[in-house]
Amino acid sequence: LAVPVASLTMIAPAIRIVDLPGLPAVSMRLAYALSRTMGIGRWRELQEDIDFAKYESFPLNAGYQLFRLDEAIGDYDLSAVRVPVLVVMSEDDRTVDAKAAIALFRLLPTPSSAMLLVTRACRSDTVDNALRSRCEHGLLDVSNDPRIEFLPGILDGEEVLSFAHISFPSRPDNPHYGRHGDYASCLAYVDASARVGGAFPDKYCACITPAMLEALEARGRSCPASPARPGGEIRYGETLEGDRDRYVLRRLGYNPYFDAMTRRIRRFAGIEALQRAASGN
Repeated sequence: LAVPVASLTMIAPAIRIVDLPGLPAVSMRLAYALSRTMGIGRWRELQEDIDFAKYESFPLNAGYQLFRLDEAIGDYDLSAVRVPVLVVMSEDDRTVDAKAAIALFRLLPTPSSAMLLVTRACRSDTVDNALRSRCEHGLLDVSNDPRIEFLPGILDGEEVLSFAHISFPSRPDNPHYGRHGDYASCLAYVDASARVGGAFPDKYCACITPAMLEALEARGRSCPASPARPGGEIRYGETLEGDRDRYVLRRLGYNPYFDAMTRRIRRFAGIEALQRAASGN
């Protein structure tokens, strides 16, 4: 039984890949072919994999499939998309190309489509104030599209410097990925030596949580007992080079706007209206 699609919500969509393949198109195809036929380079990157919920290591095949998706998207005629689309995106995403997602969104013909774009062009002290204030972007040629709404990507009171590709799905109080969760994404500080059994850099050791340290020690790896934290306390954000160097930066693994965005998605999808109709209110 075919069920018609009434709307579509896209969270940090992989319209175009920024960093995952890390190879030009021809090299990507060749590397994947060699990995299948000769067992060469099956993994683009090997990590400790101490995150029980998601692999830290990255297989070459995953990058290749994303590369194929990137190619396929370019073949579609977006003028044929007649359902409203909601896109949630960070302008600072370093995994997928935010500019490509914005360009694709602007080609969608439906006036009821919407984009929520979190950007460092705006800042606020708290989430509540960010939601009450008007964020004027002015840096991208998108201000003439009323369907695009902006949210501050810098939240000073939360020590948030930007939003990452992985930020949106998890609540701030998530016991694993939340602000005080047992896992923090610190892979930007893992160098080539550490990946093959060498010592972890001081900033990685300053970034990880006690639970992560226990997991490493169970594998015979270790960190300094009290590593220094250059730049003061930990900050949260996408792994932008300047911020990564200036602070101890945990990749933001939770969404400070989670509740507000969830309500917005439910309204967009018509879920709240359906629930009211079902309850007779």
